[in-house]
Amino acid sequence: MLQRARDETQRQNALPLLWRIHLTLGKLYQARRRYEAAEDSLLAARNIIEQLAPNIHAGPLRADFLRGAYDLLSLTPPPTPRRTAKRSYDGLTEREREIAARIARGQSSREIANALVISERTVESHIGNIFSKLGFNARTQIATWATEKGLVKKDE
Repeated sequence: MLQRARDETQRQNALPLLWRIHLTLGKLYQARRRYEAAEDSLLAARNIIEQLAPNIHAGPLRADFLRGAYDLLSLTPPPTPRRTAKRSYDGLTEREREIAARIARGQSSREIANALVISERTVESHIGNIFSKLGFNARTQIATWATEKGLVKKDE
């Protein structure tokens, strides 16, 4: 229902209402542990607030509006560095990124398992997760992705 309200409000360009809808959606997404969607909605709310502020006569009214709006946004915790890193690497965890880098260096599952002191089966599970998250089906695709993302240098 909120998404339909957001879409209609966007269509009408009703910015004073739209930022509040984005704020509410962001909080709802957080409660449902949909953190990426929450971040997107909260960023949209912040952008709209910044568009609205210059239209308010400079002085106490504008300052109060900005303070109140930002206070509402600040009630939502910022993403952790771990979550930010995960998001920038297509959803891969730190361990999955480490395994992807080792695949790019040409290591076998057994070599990876020995280096990380985990079982070969655990390595294979991580590789399965990487395939699933990235939509790949070959180790060479993982190696290319890891190189493009800077997890390994091209000459390693």
